[in-house]
Amino acid sequence: MSDTLTNPTATLTPYDTGARGEPKPWTHHSGTELATMAPLGRALEEDRFGKVDFTNDESVAVCTVWLEHNEHGQDVLHVQPLGPDVILIQVHS
Repeated sequence: MSDTLTNPTATLTPYDTGARGEPKPWTHHSGTELATMAPLGRALEEDRFGKVDFTNDESVAVCTVWLEHNEHGQDVLHVQPLGPDVILIQVHS
């Protein structure tokens, strides 16, 4: 949220009004920390890299999105809905 909670006269952002989901990147460890992890722990942490949750105006995660390369080197965008509210995915080209 922006500073609208502490300053009620501030202009509301699209995050404040609920017009746009707020991005919440997943936390991850540094490369140094990954190097010292056990293989299973490292694989689990690497799976988190680049993922972003988008939350609604009630701070509830609505979907998780990430981009990765497939075995052919193509970019694949993953959208994982986390509830019934995501009913449409629109692609802009």
